Amino acid sequence: MAPERDLHKFPKGERCEFCGSRKWYLENGLRFCAKEGHQLQGYVEFDLGDEDFGQKGRVARKEKQIKERIRRVLTGQQARDLYLECLQLILREQVIWLVTTKEHKPELETTVRDLWDLRISGAATAVQDDSASEGEPSLFSSQLDLAQDEEHQSRNRRAQRWTGENGSEWPAPRMIDTLGLCFLGCMLLRIPTRIGDLCKWARGGSIPYKEAYRQLPQEMRDRLPTWYTTPLKSTNLAAFENGELHASVMNLALSYHLNYGMIFPPLNDVLMTLQYARELGLPIETVAIARRVPPIANLTFSFPLEKTRIRLINQPEVLLVTILVLAAMHCFPLEDNVPAPQDENNFIVPKLDWKEWKRIMTPALAPDEATSTVDYTGVTASQITSMSPKELDEYFTHLSLLTEAHTEESLLARYFPVDEQALKHKESETTGDEMAGRLRAVQTQAASFVDSDAHNRLEEECLRTSRYHSYKSEEDLPPIGRDFFQLAARLAGLSVPMLVRAVNMLEGHIVTWQKEQRRAASERRERSRSFVSMESDTEQPTYTE
Repeated sequence: MAPERDLHKFPKGERCEFCGSRKWYLENGLRFCAKEGHQLQGYVEFDLGDEDFGQKGRVARKEKQIKERIRRVLTGQQARDLYLECLQLILREQVIWLVTTKEHKPELETTVRDLWDLRISGAATAVQDDSASEGEPSLFSSQLDLAQDEEHQSRNRRAQRWTGENGSEWPAPRMIDTLGLCFLGCMLLRIPTRIGDLCKWARGGSIPYKEAYRQLPQEMRDRLPTWYTTPLKSTNLAAFENGELHASVMNLALSYHLNYGMIFPPLNDVLMTLQYARELGLPIETVAIARRVPPIANLTFSFPLEKTRIRLINQPEVLLVTILVLAAMHCFPLEDNVPAPQDENNFIVPKLDWKEWKRIMTPALAPDEATSTVDYTGVTASQITSMSPKELDEYFTHLSLLTEAHTEESLLARYFPVDEQALKHKESETTGDEMAGRLRAVQTQAASFVDSDAHNRLEEECLRTSRYHSYKSEEDLPPIGRDFFQLAARLAGLSVPMLVRAVNMLEGHIVTWQKEQRRAASERRERSRSFVSMESDTEQPTYTE
């Protein structure tokens, strides 16, 4: 009879290699299987002496090495799809902000989503291999700069094909196109949201744009390639001073018409003109004059879908602001402080004291520190060493936006952790009560009417001299005119040189229209004279018997 032994079970997944037994016993420091007694290799009992009699050797287990997580950056079609998902997430946050904070119509979300689906519908059929994706994609090829108005491009070059047919590379949407889609959605719903409003909100950090990249999930940021993360990060330096958003809206409107035959409605110009007049602190008479210009000069606030030569004033909102500025310069000259003469409808324009206007509008003329953006791309080492502590913090904040050094695996990050940079102070918007108070102050203190005798004398004086001054550049503007143009350009998302050039274009258009009217009137007079002469020649004398 075999002696009783203490049997042990093999670890899970192990057994005797000879007979397949699942149990074993210990004898004389060796291990044998319980079924056939085969000796098992790889186990020895240590003799630790009398004081440690009975103890067995301890098994030393090697610690598992922590595998470092390798981030795989996507390329090709997958990278582009992830980039589109990032833009879609940012666009959704922008629409939610407009609906919740600005109390826009809830239908705006559905409208913008449909516009986005049409914009990226060609991405699924576009052909783009990984080798072509290693270079810089067509993300930057769709630049549309209204500032270079002299280089007139054809309509087909401004409008883009989104189908990617004929083997051409599909043009990916840009970050600024998200704001353009929001504006087009507001146009379709007749919401009087201006491009200048979107520029102001994005510049001040209210609507998700400048810090949108930092708000994306870390997993999405880690897998985007450099040529997609760079334009997303560069939005932190966006100033909206050169008509970038106007150009994006024009590009999108023409492209929707080219690809789908869509025609967007004209601007809600009545409400937009009133909004600009309120923010510029202009008397209400300016709006009445500005409303007369488009029907007389045959101007519309629609996108130039059929024009082959697109100029700066063909952009609807640029035209609206330009007409208002031109009307203000006509009614209230910047240099000759003489009111406009009375017209045939007994419409009298008040006299505006521009110095008093500047005093009242001082809060609006002052630049906001929250919107000031410093370009650090060309900074030198000497400039860095001479920076103040506050400037250094801003500079390092800018560098942190361009680098991804917040990994826990980094030895430097363990000893010197970097906190997530707080968002910049958002721009405090002017309330409606403050704006209305300034406008009332301008109407009561800066604008004034003169009596009839004095007005007649001033009218005779202004008829003898040329009242209207045309300014060809920013340097030609008087000091008060420079302040007025800077405020109007900032509200519209333009630069002062662009606004001056747009005013010059409108002046040229009006002069051409006046010449055509004079020519047509002269032709009518000539036809009338010839008709009268023909009647006199055809009259026959009568004889009486």
